Order: sequence, then structure tokens, then C-alpha cells
Amino acid sequence: MTLRRVDEIAEALAGIARSGGGSVLMTRSRRTGASGLALLRARLGGFSTAIWDGSGENPCFAYLALADAVLVTGDSVSMISEAAAIGKPAGITRSFCGRIESWSYSVPDDTARAGAALRAVVLGRRKRA
Repeated sequence: MTLRRVDEIAEALAGIARSGGGSVLMTRSRRTGASGLALLRARLGGFSTAIWDGSGENPCFAYLALADAVLVTGDSVSMISEAAAIGKPAGITRSFCGRIESWSYSVPDDTARAGAALRAVVLGRRKRA
């Protein structure tokens, strides 16, 4: 995550907060770094913003529960997966273009899919034995 990209995201979020209100609840990955965190704080400081600084327990799941929409950068597959599992707009198949959009999708149920595939393999082996 380059400082330039952090700055672009911060500016887009500031624009959204400026025009539409709302709050920004943000966790960051280790790849954001101290400089990125300082930049986010500087750019979003005048808005209703909470940025997790990495100390204490990560509030990511609480933020996801409160969110109307979720923006996740592509540098963390686990964050994308967690956001996708809540059923709120999370950019699963959409690029962030500086505005918050609203859409719906079927929440992926990969556990059930994996279980069904495993069950088919196990039952297939039993029938051959």
C-alpha cells in the first residue's frame, strides 16, 4: 500500500463524508505503516472518524456489524472475505470509484460448499469399497 494510494483513498473518503455525512470506521493492515496511518489521521481528522491504531483488540468485526457499506483494499484477502460474509456492499466485484454505491448479493456459503464436496468424496469412496 503506497502512500499515494493511501492519500487517494483518504481523499475519496473525505469527499464522501463531506458530501453525504456519515462516519468512517477504519482498521488498517500492517502494510499501511506508520506514515500511512498519520496520513489517514491528517486527511480524515475533521470528520466523524475512528481509525484503529493497531493497539488492543482489532475492532474490525464490530465495524463490519455497524457498517452500511464497506471498502476493502485488495491487499488483504482475509479482510475481503470477512466483508463479503456480512452481506453488505463490500466491493466484491466492484471497483471503488470514489463513491459509495448500494447493491445486494447472495452471501457466499463456502463452508456448506466445502462440506458438500467433502461429503461427496467420502460417500463416493464408501460406495466403491
